[in-house]
Amino acid sequence: MNTLPALLRGVALAALLPNVVFSAAAPASPATKAEVIELSPFVVATQTDKGYAATNTLEGSRLNTALRDTPAAISIFTKDLLDDFGATTMEEILRYDLSAEVSFGDGEAGGTGNQTSNFAEGFAFRARGLGASFSTDGFRTAGEPNTYNVERVGSTRGPNAILFGTGSAGGNLNFRTRAPGLAKNLTGFDFKVASESTKRAAIDVNRVLLKDRLALRVMGVWDRKGSPQPHQYTDFQGITLAATYRFRRDTELTVSYQHDKTEGVAGRDWNHVDNLSRFISQRSSGAIRWNPTLERYEGANGTVLNATVAGTGNINLRNVLVYGPDLSVAPLFWEGASATVNRVTSATNASIFNTLTAPIVHEGFERFGSVTSTGPAEFAAVTYDSLSAIFNHRWTKNIYMELAYNHSTRATDSMIGQNPALRADLNYRLPNGSLNPYFLENGYYFSESNLLRLKRTNNNDTLRASLSYEKDLGERWGFHRFAVMGERYLNEESRLRTHEAWANRPFGGFPEDAANRVTRRRYIKIVGPSADYTSGYQPGNPANLERFTSSFPAVGAMTTAWVPRNALDFDDEITTDSLMAVMQNYFFSRRLVTTVGVRDDSITAEGPRVVRDATTAFWRFATPADKAAFAPVGKDWFSSETISGLRKSIGGVFHATSHFSLTANYSSGVELGDRNRTILPNEETPPPVNGQGYDYGIAFSFLENRISGSIKAYETQSKGERAQAGEQVFVQPNNDVMTSYDYYYRQAGLTPPAALTTAYISTADAYLGDRKSNGYEFELFANLTRNWTLRAGYAYTDRTTTNVYNEGVPWWAGRVAIWKELDQAYVTRTSRPSINTQTLYDRTQVFGTVTVGQRIAQSDAELTRLRLEDQQSYGNRPHKANLWTRYTLSSGQLKGLAVGGGWRYQSGNVAGVQVSTERQLIGNARSIGDLFLQYKTKGLAGIWPKSASVTYQLNITNVLDDRTITATKLDIDSVSNVVFVRRGFREDPRAFAFSLRTDF
Repeated sequence: MNTLPALLRGVALAALLPNVVFSAAAPASPATKAEVIELSPFVVATQTDKGYAATNTLEGSRLNTALRDTPAAISIFTKDLLDDFGATTMEEILRYDLSAEVSFGDGEAGGTGNQTSNFAEGFAFRARGLGASFSTDGFRTAGEPNTYNVERVGSTRGPNAILFGTGSAGGNLNFRTRAPGLAKNLTGFDFKVASESTKRAAIDVNRVLLKDRLALRVMGVWDRKGSPQPHQYTDFQGITLAATYRFRRDTELTVSYQHDKTEGVAGRDWNHVDNLSRFISQRSSGAIRWNPTLERYEGANGTVLNATVAGTGNINLRNVLVYGPDLSVAPLFWEGASATVNRVTSATNASIFNTLTAPIVHEGFERFGSVTSTGPAEFAAVTYDSLSAIFNHRWTKNIYMELAYNHSTRATDSMIGQNPALRADLNYRLPNGSLNPYFLENGYYFSESNLLRLKRTNNNDTLRASLSYEKDLGERWGFHRFAVMGERYLNEESRLRTHEAWANRPFGGFPEDAANRVTRRRYIKIVGPSADYTSGYQPGNPANLERFTSSFPAVGAMTTAWVPRNALDFDDEITTDSLMAVMQNYFFSRRLVTTVGVRDDSITAEGPRVVRDATTAFWRFATPADKAAFAPVGKDWFSSETISGLRKSIGGVFHATSHFSLTANYSSGVELGDRNRTILPNEETPPPVNGQGYDYGIAFSFLENRISGSIKAYETQSKGERAQAGEQVFVQPNNDVMTSYDYYYRQAGLTPPAALTTAYISTADAYLGDRKSNGYEFELFANLTRNWTLRAGYAYTDRTTTNVYNEGVPWWAGRVAIWKELDQAYVTRTSRPSINTQTLYDRTQVFGTVTVGQRIAQSDAELTRLRLEDQQSYGNRPHKANLWTRYTLSSGQLKGLAVGGGWRYQSGNVAGVQVSTERQLIGNARSIGDLFLQYKTKGLAGIWPKSASVTYQLNITNVLDDRTITATKLDIDSVSNVVFVRRGFREDPRAFAFSLRTDF
C-alpha cells in the first residue's frame, strides 16, 4: 500500500498536535531518579534496564523487587531485546523463551491442531510442559498483546499464587505497556517491510503537557502479515491512548485506553485429510484400470472392485453446492432424485495407510505448506478493548497505596472449515445421463466442507486495592516490606457455535441434522495452481446468506442460515473475590531475602444450561421458564458452583557469597477451564485445576555482574486437568447397555425403570487426569566485553500424566451393580436367558455384533488404551536450548554497526504411540538459526535533525532455510508398520525483514 490507513494517519496527527500547542508551555524537564523509582513499590522503572539485562521486576511478588532477590523463576525480555528480535507478536517472543512451546493442538492424544488458533480460541502455549497464560500490566486479559505499546515482557514459570487468583500451572507471560513519561517529549516511528508482503508502521508519541505534572502518550500501529501458505494473512490495527497526572510528588494517576482490531485468514498449517491416495496409488500401478466400454473402474483382470481394498465409497448428501476451479461462476445446485432421496457421489474415500485415524495427504499430492485446505473461507475478525486506571499514593514515608481498575473485552467471529478431505469423483456420468465434466479421468479432484461459525466473547473487570508498608529496623533486625490486597475479578465468557444449514429444516429432523446442512464442494484441476486446492466456499463474505430454489416444488425456495451445532455452548459469569498478604524480609545485611504470600480466593461460577427450543428446535441457553425441562434429571436450569481456598507462595534467596546465591520457591495456584464440558459422576462442569510447584537452585554472578545466570531444578503438578472426549470408555458402553436393557425389558412385556432412558443415560464428554512436569533450567547473561552481549538458556522437561479417568471408575462399578440387579430381576420374572448373553441393541437403536456382556467388558480395554495414550507426554519436547548474541562496533568507520543473531533448538516431540506394543512415536527436532544486522546513526538525509536517533535493521529468520517437517501427530500403519505423518507441516521458509526506527 502507498499510504497508511486513515486510522494511523489520524493517530499521527493527534499525537503531533500537542507538540505544537504545548511546546512553549511544557519544555522537557527530566525527572529525578527518586521521583521515578521511589514513587511506589507497585511500579517498576524500566529506565534501569540496560540492553538485555533487567534489574527489577514486579512479576515475583507484585512488589518492585530486584531480580537477584526474587526466588521465583523469572526471565525478562527488555525493549532492546525485543527490538533486536524484531518480535511483534507473542509467538515471535516465545521463540527465545526458556521453557516455552507453542501449542499446535498437539498436547492430547486425539488432538488434530488448533482450529484457526489465535482467532477462534486465542493463542495457546505451554511452559514447563503445562498450559500457560498471559496478562497485561498485571491484569488478566483476553487479548493477545502486540509489541507496539509494550515496554518489556516478564516470563514467570510455575504457578504463582501472588499474581492471580486463577492462573495456569505452567506459568504466565506478563506484558508491561509503555506509560506516559513526565520527563521529556518523545516521538518514535517504526517501519517494516518483510517477506510474504508483510508491512508494518507504528508510531509512539509522548508529550509533556505540564511540567512534571501531566503527560500524554499515543501509540498506534498498522501491521499486515503475509504467509507462505496461500490465502493466509493477518491484518492488525491498534491504538493506545494513555495519560499520567501527578497531583504531587507522591500521588499519581495513569489512565489508558487500548483498541485493537484483527482480521485475516488463519487456516491450518497442514494438508487436506487423505481420502484419495489408496485408490490413486492402485490406479497408477495398474492394479485398478478404467474400462471405457463398461464405464467403470475395475481390477487389473477385469474384476469388480472391492470397495475396502480399492478405497472407494459413496458420499450421500441431500444436496450440495458445486463450484468449479473458477469461483466467479455461480455454483451448481445438485440434488437427489427426489425431495427425500440423497444425491450420491461415488468417490475415493481412503488413505494408502491402514489406520482408523484420518491422516493428511502426503507430499506426492500436496507439498506441505503449499495449500490452505479451506482457502479464504476461514476468515475471522477479532476486536479487543481495554480501559485501565491506576492510582498510586504515598500516605506516609513508609505506607503506599495503589487502586487499580481494568475493563477488557474480546469478541471474535471465526469461520472454521473442519479439516476437509481431498477426494476424486468416480462417476463417469451424472444422474441425468450426461457426462460428468469433473470425472477423475478428466483431471479433477474435489474437496468439500460444511462451515462452522464460532462466536466468542470474553469480558473482564478487575477492581483491586493494595496497601504496602516497609520498615528498616537496622542491620541487626533487617528490612521488611508488607503488602495486602483486595480484589474482585469478574469474567463473563460466552461461546456460540453454529453450522451453515438450510433455514426452517426443509428436510425434517433437527435443524443441525446432516440432511439440513449446507455442503460446499469445489472441483480442483489436478495440474492447477496450489492456491485452488481448497474446499468449496462462498467468495466474498462466507457468512452471507444465500437463496437457492429446489427443483422439487415440495421444497421450493431455500435460504442458508446459521443454526446452533449442539448443546456444548456456554454463557458463564465467574466472580473471584480475593484477599492477599505478602511479606518480604531482608536479613543479615540483605544476604537473606524471604518472600511469603498467602491468598484467600472465593470463586463462584454460574451460567445457564442448554436446552432445545420447543418451537424452533434450536439449541439455546435456558431461562427460568425451562426449569421443568431439567426436573427429570434432578437439575436446575442453570449450573452453579462455589469454591474457596488458600493459595500460598513461599520462597527465599540466600546470597552465600558475592558470586553465588541459593534460591528456593514453592507456590500453588488454581485455574478455571471452559465450562462447556461435563464429567462423571454427576455430569457437571469439571472443578478448577489445582497447580502447585517448587523450584530450587543456584544463581551466580561474576566480574561485577558482567556474567550472571542461574541453574534451577523444578517440579510442577497440575491436578484435575480436563481432557476432551473419553466417552468410549464408560459413557458410550453405559448408554449402549442401558438401551439394551430398556429394549429387552419391553420385549418381555416388562415395564423398565424410567431412569433407564433419563437419569441412567449419560452425556458426560470429558475426563480428568493429573499432570506432573519436572526438570531443570539454565540461564546465562553475559556482557563479555563492552561491545559483546550474550543471552543463552537450556531447559529439560519430563512430563507425565497419572490418575487418568479415576473419577469414572466408581461410577462404572455402580452401573455394573445396577445391571446385575436388573438382569437378576429379568431372569426371575421371565425365565429367559440373561440379557448379558443377548445381542446388543445400542444407543442408536441398532443391533450390534457383540453381546451385551461383551460390550460391558470392552470398557476395561478402552480404559487401558486411554490411560496408555494419556501417559504419553504429547507435544512435549524434552530438551530446549536457545542462544542470542550481538556485537556492536563502537569506533572506526563502522561505528554504530551491530551484528548478531540466535539459534533455537527443541528436541523431537512425542507425537504418537502404538497401543499394541506401547511404542512411542517421536517427531523431528526443530533447529532454527536467525540473524540480524543493525546500524544506528544520527539524523537521516536532513529529514530528521541530528538529534534524532535512527536505526536500520535487517532480520533474517530461519537463515539456513530449514524446511524440516514438524509432525504434531504421527501414526503407524497397522499392516506394514510404517510410521507416517497424521498431522504436520514444514518449517516456514527463510524470511527477510527490514526495519527503520527513529526516535527524537
